[in-house]
Amino acid sequence: MERKDESWIGLRRKAPRNKARLVVFPFAGGSASSFYRWVKDFPFADEVSLDIVELPGRGRRPTAPLIRDFADLNRQLLPHTASLVDDVPCIFLGYSMGAMIAFEQARLLGLETGRSPSAVILAARKSPTYNRTGIRRHKMSREKIVDDLKKLGGTPEQVIEQPELFSRYLDVLEADFQALESCTTPVDSAIDCPVVVIGGVDDPETNTQQLHDWSRFTRSSFNLHFLPGGHFFLHSSHNALIELVAKHVQKIVGYQLESERESIC
Repeated sequence: MERKDESWIGLRRKAPRNKARLVVFPFAGGSASSFYRWVKDFPFADEVSLDIVELPGRGRRPTAPLIRDFADLNRQLLPHTASLVDDVPCIFLGYSMGAMIAFEQARLLGLETGRSPSAVILAARKSPTYNRTGIRRHKMSREKIVDDLKKLGGTPEQVIEQPELFSRYLDVLEADFQALESCTTPVDSAIDCPVVVIGGVDDPETNTQQLHDWSRFTRSSFNLHFLPGGHFFLHSSHNALIELVAKHVQKIVGYQLESERESIC
């Protein structure tokens, strides 16, 4: 039997001197393994724990039913997320679809438990104001989805080249698109913790206005950064993204993290 805080965790790095926790929510179609390099590359291994979320139907949970409704997804995830917001600073990091999940988890935690993460870092995702605008991908043909994937990049060639594997990946992706496009996060909602937003300078999925609009969704501080790359600057700007996130984690923790201090100075 999985512990409540581990059943939705695909990858975990436990810090021996745990001073903070970074909880990562991957992008649509992604799994915890999409962030496997972070387990090795994110600094402060002795002091910052990493918990990378695994949504159902992929990765280490291949037989779990896919969830096609955003509200249902967040309701199921919330008890597990709540167990991670403990006595050390806890930062949520969401990428693309994961950004919407990270924000919704923070919002629901505040409403239902009175607790919040110490900060939310949102990457490669426009604000909820724009959820009802743009492309409705879950209604697209698979051929059009494949075309879009190739334009956005980020899907490994070895996945595309294996028909059975790629068909399963498309099943996951379509479910994630349907869930994301059912999102009804109130446009007048706001959370009490700081929000950091990171965009790719060449990302066709977002623009500066859509990213800056996240500032309306926090009652605390707001920061906006841009990194080189398109929608998947997660890969093309891997080191720069990790360095930027690490600096914010150190700032949020509120004191000097000791291990690998020089790496982000």
